[in-house]
Amino acid sequence: MKIFIRNYSLFLVVYLCVFFTYGQKSNKTNIVDFYDVYLEDGLLYRSDSKKLYTGLVHRTRKNGDIIQEDYVKKGIIHSTIMYYRRQEGKPYAKYVYNKDNPNALSQVIRYRLEGDVYEIVYYDYDGRKILEEDYEDGRIIYSCELNGRKRHGKEFCVSKECDTAINYFNNGRRVKN
Repeated sequence: MKIFIRNYSLFLVVYLCVFFTYGQKSNKTNIVDFYDVYLEDGLLYRSDSKKLYTGLVHRTRKNGDIIQEDYVKKGIIHSTIMYYRRQEGKPYAKYVYNKDNPNALSQVIRYRLEGDVYEIVYYDYDGRKILEEDYEDGRIIYSCELNGRKRHGKEFCVSKECDTAINYFNNGRRVKN
C-alpha cells in the first residue's frame, strides 16, 4: 500500500508539473546582434526570416562590450539603454519612446557612473521637451517646465546651502513677481 501511495503521489506531482507548465511562455528572451535586424517603414525586421522582431537587440564592440541595448516588441523599439565606454555593464542613459508615437521620445533618464539618476527629461506626444529635472543624492535640485527649447512655466532651484529659488517664465522670458 505504501508503494502504491508513493508511486501515485510521484505520478501526481509529475502530471501537475507538466499540466501547469504546458502552454506557458518561456522566459527565454530573443537576443540578436544589431546587424541581424533591419529597419523598414519605422519597424525592425529580422534579416533571416523577414518577420517583425520581438526581443533584445545588442550593439557591441569588437571586444564584445555592449554599447547599446534596444527593447523591441512587434518591430517597435520601446526603450534603448546606452552604456559607458570603459565601464562594463554600467548604463549612462535610458531612452523611453512614446507608446502612441514610437518615433518620439517620452523621457530620457541619465545616470552617473555610480548608478544613481542625475537627470530626467520628459517629452510630450510630439517629442518636444516639457520638463527637465536634475537630481543629487536622490533629491531633486532643479526642475524647469519647458515649451520645446524655451523655459515656460515654473523653474525651481535648490542650492547647496538648501536655499530655494522659484522663478516663473513665459515663452522664455522671466516674469517679474
